[in-house]
Amino acid sequence: MSHPTALRVLLPLPLAEAYDYLSLAGENLKPGTIVEVPFGPKQMVGVVWGSGPSSVPAAKLKSITGTPDLPPLPDVSRAFVDWVANYTVTPSGAVLKMVLGNLKRVAPKKNDNFSLPAPDPDHHQPELTPDQKKAAANLIKKVQAEKYSVTLLDGVTGYGKTEVFCEAIAECLRQGKQALVLLPEIAMTAALIDRFAARFGIQPTQWHSELTEKQRRLNWHSIMLGEAKFILGARSALFLAYPDLGLIVVDEEHEAAYKQEDGVIYHGRDMAVVRGHLGDIPVILSSATPSLETIFNVQQKKYDHVVLHERFGKAAMPKIELIDLRKYKMSA
Repeated sequence: MSHPTALRVLLPLPLAEAYDYLSLAGENLKPGTIVEVPFGPKQMVGVVWGSGPSSVPAAKLKSITGTPDLPPLPDVSRAFVDWVANYTVTPSGAVLKMVLGNLKRVAPKKNDNFSLPAPDPDHHQPELTPDQKKAAANLIKKVQAEKYSVTLLDGVTGYGKTEVFCEAIAECLRQGKQALVLLPEIAMTAALIDRFAARFGIQPTQWHSELTEKQRRLNWHSIMLGEAKFILGARSALFLAYPDLGLIVVDEEHEAAYKQEDGVIYHGRDMAVVRGHLGDIPVILSSATPSLETIFNVQQKKYDHVVLHERFGKAAMPKIELIDLRKYKMSA
C-alpha cells in the first residue's frame, strides 16, 4: 500500500496534532491556506500547517473538499499559534480556534460588505503639553523604526496617556498598517470609542464577546482582509489574523482581567509582547500603576520607560490627608 505525500491540516479543536488529507486535484496548497475538510460526519474549516509523507495509506486518506475565498493565514499567525500552544501546554487546535474567531462559519456570505472607511490620523490633533509631546515623539520613533520594542508609558491618571499613545497609533496609520489597542474589560470599550472617533474621524473596529454573530463575522473578515486598520478589543483580539499589524497598545497593562483562566490559559499582556516579538513590531504598555513584572523588565533594560510628569490641561492632583482614626469615633 502506498503512503503518499499529504497535507497536514490543523483543525480548530482541542487536538494537539494536525490531520493528514489529500490535496485537491491539481492544486498546490501552501501552509496557511484555509480549507474545508471532512471530519467524521461533518465538514470543518481548518488550516494547512505543512506537508510530508503520511503514515496512513492513500486509500484511507480523505481529500480536502474546498478552499474558502480567503487569504492565507499569515506566517506570523501560525508561528504565534505554535508558540502559545507550546508555552501554555495547550493543544494547537484550541489556539487556532481563537485565531479563527470562534465563528460558526468563516466563509464569507454573498451580501457581506467588508470595506470600511479609513481612519484619518490627522483628523483632530489635540494640543499636547511639552511633556506629552516629548513622550509622543519617543513612541513615534518606535513606530517609525518598524522593529520590535516594548515601552512602558507611565503616568498617573489624568496625565494624558491616551492622547500620547494615540500619536503612536496615528503614525502607524500613516504607514498604512494596522494598529491594535487591547483593553482588559469590555465595559471600558464604550468609554474610549468616542475619544478615538473624535481623534481619528471613525470608530475603531471592535472585537469582544458582546458583538452579535453577524458583527463578529464582518469584523473578523475586515481585519483579516486588511480593511480594518484600527482595532479595539479584549484580550482575544490579539489572536486574530492581521495581515499587516504595525503596533500593539496594551492599555491598563496591570489589570488582572488580562488573565484568561479557562480554555487556553494565558496572560494577554505577556502574549502581546510575544506577538510583537514574532512580528517584529513595537508594543506599548500603558498604566498609571505598572505591574511588578513590567517594572522589573524596565529595571532589567528589557523594556523602555516613558514617564509623564504633568497632568493634562489644568487638572490638579487631589489633596490627600492622613487621618488617625484612633482619635476619632466612627459615626453610624
